[in-house]
Amino acid sequence: MTASVTKVNTVKQIISALLVLLLLAGMIIPVLGSVGTDAYVNDDEINVRTGPGTGYGTVLFNGSKSIRLYRGQYVRVIAVQRGSDGYDWYQIVFVYKGYTKVGYMRSDFITYIGDDRAYRKYLDEQGFPKSYQPYLRALYAASGGKWTFVAYKTGLDWKKALENESTLGRALLHWSYDTAQRSTAPGAYDSSTGEWRQFEPGWYAASRETVAYYMDPRSYLTDGTCIAFELLSSNNAITRDQLKKVLGDCVWATDELIDEFIQAGKEANVSPIYLAVKARGEIGTGATKNATGYPLSDGKKYYNFFNIGAYGGSDPNYNGILYAQKEGWDTSYKALLGGAKFISGSYIAKGQNTMFLQRFNFSKTNTFEHQYATDITYAYMGGWDTYGSYAENNMLGVNLIISVPILENMPAVTKLPTARYEDEYVDPEPEPEPEPEPNPNPEPSERYDYVNELNLRLSDSYLSGFTLGTPVKSLISQIKSVNKNATVTVTARGEAVAGSALVATGQVLTIQDAAGTYTYTCVVYGDANGDGRIAATDLLAVKKHILGTQTLSGAYARAAQLSGSKIAATSLLAIKKHILGTAPIVQK
Repeated sequence: MTASVTKVNTVKQIISALLVLLLLAGMIIPVLGSVGTDAYVNDDEINVRTGPGTGYGTVLFNGSKSIRLYRGQYVRVIAVQRGSDGYDWYQIVFVYKGYTKVGYMRSDFITYIGDDRAYRKYLDEQGFPKSYQPYLRALYAASGGKWTFVAYKTGLDWKKALENESTLGRALLHWSYDTAQRSTAPGAYDSSTGEWRQFEPGWYAASRETVAYYMDPRSYLTDGTCIAFELLSSNNAITRDQLKKVLGDCVWATDELIDEFIQAGKEANVSPIYLAVKARGEIGTGATKNATGYPLSDGKKYYNFFNIGAYGGSDPNYNGILYAQKEGWDTSYKALLGGAKFISGSYIAKGQNTMFLQRFNFSKTNTFEHQYATDITYAYMGGWDTYGSYAENNMLGVNLIISVPILENMPAVTKLPTARYEDEYVDPEPEPEPEPEPNPNPEPSERYDYVNELNLRLSDSYLSGFTLGTPVKSLISQIKSVNKNATVTVTARGEAVAGSALVATGQVLTIQDAAGTYTYTCVVYGDANGDGRIAATDLLAVKKHILGTQTLSGAYARAAQLSGSKIAATSLLAIKKHILGTAPIVQK
């Protein structure tokens, strides 16, 4: 018996020693199974590295932007590795701007979500789609349970909403954003000159794909941007102590005023937190007569906490006080209540009670109309800015109600368009499951809309809209993310194309599923010779066609039609501008 125990202990010691050696050698230890792998980032502005240590570079987005993640971002831990700095580093999979990425983050910046079966049951009861739930679980855990997420079921069809929000001129994009996010629709872009129309100085029409990304509520659930869904109507969960924390550094915020903020919010049906943050932004935190009373010639003091009417002239603030006099705001409470009702009346009282709904009116009243801004990023950036204000003022522990919209028939994913191909992480193929027994009474096969799910364009069996430089294996993975049971083949001139090859003009894409077989011919605009690139060889092919020494036909002719339906000198100019980098050819 003693010899047996000694032998077992010796084996355990050997195994322990081997594990230590593995860690010291910096080898990757996979995290097996799904239990415990769901986690969230627990701090703000944390770099994602290409390897386990600060000596490695950062993972990039669109070729140049370092990816940093923020508190509440959902991540999936797939491995752990000891770095040269002595820390454990987690290899994580996460979604950034709609793209699935992989990288490394130091373990102390990541917290496992743990057993949250009760909360997952709550999300199911609310009716949140499964595609929302990992992000909501992470945000809820990161808030310490202080943020209450509720489902706002719009009842709207995704395609109908996207059609309305993509109406030319309704969704604009500032000039500073990537040109790949601009629309190339007629009226927004002149293909003969390669120039975009300015709807306002410095503002261009956003592409349908860009609108889809900013319209998709899931795009806001990766971090504090979700504050765009904060209910701006009255929130009874807000406590006096929490409001005092919000206004803690405001020298004008007396205990009496804090009580008045709460009461005015209740009476006007506006969140007192929203009122407090707005007042801080409008009149600042220092001493101000706007809060303590501005004496006028009638012997009374007037108050204006939100600078309503404060515009024009050499002294806008004084104009705001004159507005307060006109409204009779001669006590602090009258000014708070009057200002709150003013703020509520325009949008909140009409059902547009979140920043998101003020930009995308999915409410029951004047649906798709009465929208606060044409800036497509208004709600996204507004949510982010508000989160930054909350974080800066130690307000992340405040009770918030976050109302997240749900639309019908949403796509599997939406992605922010980029100028270059964005490499994505793909999970290893699982072990094949045993063949099921044949069903004598099969259900009708589900039909998948591959073209729209992948934001592609189909015209006369020609498929376009691919991101330039996309590898064939990535296209196949994207199709399988829509239907994992689909059989996908890509051929060129009758032979299978390697997965590492680029999606190119003339390739034939075949998708076979339970509902049938779909065959498309790929078109990459500007790629007139079918190598998946836009280069001098394409200039030569187009030039020969124009001179009549070589004819482009079929998909190759389409790829060269860069200004209308003809191959002309403007096609040569467009390819030349693309090569020089002055006007990238947009894949439409």
